[in-house]
Amino acid sequence: MTIKNILNNKTYIGRIVHNGVETKATHPPIVSTRLWNRCNQMLSGKRG
Repeated sequence: MTIKNILNNKTYIGRIVHNGVETKATHPPIVSTRLWNRCNQMLSGKRG
C-alpha cells in the first residue's frame, strides 16, 4: 500500500466504501472532510 492509497482512504473521514457503495461508518472520523478533500486535491495536482 502506498502513501497515496492511505491518504485516499475514506475510512479516515468516517466513510466506508464496500462494493462501490459508500456509507457512513460507525466510527468517528479522524480527519475533517475539508482536510481530506484538500489533501486529495493536492495529490491530484488541482490546487485551489
